[in-house]
Amino acid sequence: DDNTKIKYLYNELRNMQNVLPSEEELDKLQKIEIDLEVKHDSLNELSYYFNPLYVKVKKEIHEKNVKKIREEQKRNLRKGMLVNEEEQTEDSEERFLNRDFEKEIRAYKRKRRLIILAVVLVLVIVAAVWYFIDRSRTYRSMTVSWSQTVEVSSFEGAVGFADGLLVYGRNSASYVAQDGTVMWTESYEMSNPAAVICGEYAAICDQGGIDLIICNAGGKQGQIQTSSPIMRMALAGQGMAVVIQEDTRAEYVSFYDHTGKKLDIEIKTRLQGDGYPLDLAVSQSGEQLMVSYVYVENATLKNKVVFYNFDVGQDMVDRIVGGFEQYEDTMVPRVTYLNETQAVAFGDKLLTFYSLKNQLKPKTVQEYTVEDEITKVFYGDDQVGVVTVPKEKGAAAHLTVYNGAGEVQREIDFSEDFSKIEFVGNEILVYNEKGFRIYNADGSLKYQEDTGYDLSAVVPGTDKKTYYLIGNGMLQKAVMH
Repeated sequence: DDNTKIKYLYNELRNMQNVLPSEEELDKLQKIEIDLEVKHDSLNELSYYFNPLYVKVKKEIHEKNVKKIREEQKRNLRKGMLVNEEEQTEDSEERFLNRDFEKEIRAYKRKRRLIILAVVLVLVIVAAVWYFIDRSRTYRSMTVSWSQTVEVSSFEGAVGFADGLLVYGRNSASYVAQDGTVMWTESYEMSNPAAVICGEYAAICDQGGIDLIICNAGGKQGQIQTSSPIMRMALAGQGMAVVIQEDTRAEYVSFYDHTGKKLDIEIKTRLQGDGYPLDLAVSQSGEQLMVSYVYVENATLKNKVVFYNFDVGQDMVDRIVGGFEQYEDTMVPRVTYLNETQAVAFGDKLLTFYSLKNQLKPKTVQEYTVEDEITKVFYGDDQVGVVTVPKEKGAAAHLTVYNGAGEVQREIDFSEDFSKIEFVGNEILVYNEKGFRIYNADGSLKYQEDTGYDLSAVVPGTDKKTYYLIGNGMLQKAVMH
């Protein structure tokens, strides 16, 4: 009957009201949607800082996951099984965002690493191929880009300086730029001039005399007249000159700054005491000094090498941080720093490589006994060359090249006679009065030129293809092809 139907409908409506979400639950749903939209907007604002591909992946996955969350919410509403906000976040966002998003990003990062690795591998292969091609390359010809008369009176030598070269003689010195412009000329009177270059500075001294000038690309910075004759000179990177001076009573190692001012540092020695200084070297920083001394012990002449440090060695007696006396009667006429942590002593029978990584305790890292006569030694950045001549008549000169740690890198025989040899990068330049030769690192001939006139000097330019030739009263800039 009608009353029964009305009661039935009323009960159904009551049941439906229990199933449908309440206003509070609808508010929670709306908050979830708003929260998702806010997160989406925040990610978009940060997208500027990410790779475009990364942003694209992020956006697609975010839209896909929002769609999945909303579809699941609708299904739950139909079933009257709406979950609260915390459960929705933990279940949906962790299940979809963490799983799919991180999976896609891992794939993207893996792909990016593979691309970077492939690019690096290609670059390494190209560099290696270029290195080996360059080592074996030969020059076919030489052209002269400019030529001019040598203005230096009584020419003595030339060295690479700034972007060009320093040409010096007994009466003057000139800085010639790479385009041939004479930037400055300094006049003086020296009987036996010698030049040293270090960094931006050059020093010219009169060996056996008392005159010394210090220059940079701008011209003369300091001029010095010492109280006693200069026997040897070294130069630090900031223009500090260190000289061995000799008088009738003792020998002195004196220091002068780039302006010519004498510094409050002096080492006084005598042959019967600490010894007579044969040679000295100063590190580019000016903080380390290396001196070879010959001294008398039990009526026998002996040799030793002493290291000084004017920084960390200030608390040491006379600032001496190391002394080496293994040379006995072997004379050591040449010492040098290759850099701040490596030094070499060239004896007539002994070749010693030193490590100064611990500046308070220098140590020997390699030492070689040389049986043949050493005729020439030369050095460059982290490499040392020693030329020996066997005792047999007519035997070829032999070159051994070492790295800064004293390890043998290569050995080359030279059949021709030469007056000068030096490193030009990994290449080797030799010359005499008739011409010059350039050798590759493996000893193969890269170029040879017979000039047809008396060649006085060959100076490498700032790049490997440029050389300055001086001879017959002319200075020329030559370019290799």
